[in-house]
Amino acid sequence: MEDKHQKLEEIDEILYTNMLMSKELREIDSRNSQKCSSLEVALKKTRTKAQEFENKTKDLKIRAQVYARGIQMANIAEMKAERKSADLQSKFITRKSLLERLQVKQEEFHEREDYIDKLHMLDERTIEATTRAEAAEKRSHLFESKVSKLRQELNQQTSDATKLFALMNELEHLSLEH
Repeated sequence: MEDKHQKLEEIDEILYTNMLMSKELREIDSRNSQKCSSLEVALKKTRTKAQEFENKTKDLKIRAQVYARGIQMANIAEMKAERKSADLQSKFITRKSLLERLQVKQEEFHEREDYIDKLHMLDERTIEATTRAEAAEKRSHLFESKVSKLRQELNQQTSDATKLFALMNELEHLSLEH
């Protein structure tokens, strides 16, 4: 009889322990569900941010291409201007000996000075455009770096979430065994 009484007490203890473990497992499951929900929200936000950064990077690349095209066009215009300038200088030298056209040549000279000033302004604009293109490229690289970091964080969060799910499954399995 005493053996039965002792076995009943052991069974009571096991049932009580099982009840406590079951309660604790439900609490852990509840916390894990909350954490999982917050991780999913964070993951969605991270993905949204990554997409925004990718879009900004694309926009910056497009701008850099536009600036590069502008620079290329400016270089072509500069080469044409240099050719025209060389042609004008050649004409000026050949006509220099003719005194009766001296006034015309002086006017051409003034026009050439204006043209050179325009070329200098064009050079300054080209330099400014190059500087802006380089700055845009640097910003693009920074955004790419940030996107890469966000992807790494996303991968880490995904890995952590996978581990949490594995732990939840193990806990469920343990609770089913008990």
